[in-house]
Amino acid sequence: MTYVVFGMYCREDKEGLFFIVNSRKKVDLWPRVVEHCHPDTTVICTDSAKSYVGVEKLFEEAQHKKVNHSKGEYVQKTDKKNHINSIENQNRILKATILSRKSKKLITQYMALYYYRRTRLQNFDFGKQISLLIEDIRKVYPGPGLTGLTLKHLDDPTPSSTGIEHCPSKGKGNRRQIKNLRKSQSQ
Repeated sequence: MTYVVFGMYCREDKEGLFFIVNSRKKVDLWPRVVEHCHPDTTVICTDSAKSYVGVEKLFEEAQHKKVNHSKGEYVQKTDKKNHINSIENQNRILKATILSRKSKKLITQYMALYYYRRTRLQNFDFGKQISLLIEDIRKVYPGPGLTGLTLKHLDDPTPSSTGIEHCPSKGKGNRRQIKNLRKSQSQ
C-alpha cells in the first residue's frame, strides 16, 4: 500500500511538519494548510501541482509562488526566494527513514521520532541528547502506579472543520469567509 505524506515548512521559524493524508487532492491538503499556517501568511511557495492552484485564497494577503519541477525549475530565476528546497530537503531525510516501513502505524512512529530528533535533540551534543531522552522517558513513564504524559488524539482536519467546505477557488468572497472563520475561532 502507498501512503501520501504531506509536508509543510516555515522558513521563519525553520519548523517542518509532516502528515499522512488520504490523497494529494485539495480536500485533503488545504485543511492542513489552514490549520497549521499562520493566518497572516503572506507567501506560499509550492511546486506546480494542480492541488495548490488557488491556495493563496486561504489567507487574507497571501501570494502563491510556484516552481515547476517537470521543467527542471527548482529555484525561480527571477525570484531566488521562490523555491521549495527547504521542504524538499526535510522530505528527503524523512523519506530515507520511512522508506522500508510498510504500515501506517510504523510510518507515523518514524515521523514522530524524526520530528522529536529534529526539534528536541538536534542542537545538543550526544551527552545532552541522552540526558534529554531519559528526562522525556521519565515524563512519559514516571514509574509504577504513577500517571505519565499521554498524547491527545487530534482528529484530522476536514474542509468542514476548518470552514472551507467548498475549497476556495476565486473571488474575495472566499477570503472573507476564511477571515470570518478565523475571527470566530480566536474569540
